[in-house]
Formats: sequence, structure tokens, C-alpha cells
Amino acid sequence: MITRRTLLIFNFGVAVLFVLVGLLSVYAMSVVQPNPNQIAVPPAFNVSALRGISEEKDVEKLRSQTIFYYELARDFRLARYAATEGYLYDVRLLSFFVAGLFFIGGLLVVRPPRS
Repeated sequence: MITRRTLLIFNFGVAVLFVLVGLLSVYAMSVVQPNPNQIAVPPAFNVSALRGISEEKDVEKLRSQTIFYYELARDFRLARYAATEGYLYDVRLLSFFVAGLFFIGGLLVVRPPRS
């Protein structure tokens, strides 16, 4: 049998769970976009490519390729952050919305019945 107490525990319990999910998505955003002081420089990916770049004589060719790849890497990083930020924003919005619905359901159960 479903009692008023059971409905209260269920509604407010589920609302608290969804609020926790929303707060975890806020925390995950801070982990995904770390402080610039925390970022470590990765090692070179390809040692032979690094050697080829350092031995290249034509400076203008190196400069043009460097600018191209620098802009490409910047665009990839911005796209990755934008996609991740969008997903976390959607999760946060949905979880707080569902938590609000369950909270309203709990408030409706708290309201005394009409006699």
C-alpha cells in the first residue's frame, strides 16, 4: 500500500538525487576545463617529425606551416570544449528540471487533502 509518507520519501528522495547529478555536472565542468596553471606540456608526438622541423633550412616554410597547425589545434580545442560544455549544460538543465518536478510532486503530497 502506498502511503503519504512513502510518496514524500520517494518524491523528495528522487529530487535530491537529481540535484546531486546536477551538482556533479557543475563539478565535472571544472574538471574538464582545468586552470591554465595545471596544464602540463605533453611530450613530442613524433620524434622524427621534431627532428625534421629542427633541421629545416627554409624559415618561411616553417613559419607558414606552424601558423596553420597552431590555428588548427586551437580550433580543435575550442570545438572539444564547446561540445563537452554543451553536453554538461544539457545534463545540468535536465537534472535540475526533473528535480524541480519531483519537488513539486512532493509539495502536492504535503498539501492536506480536501475534506
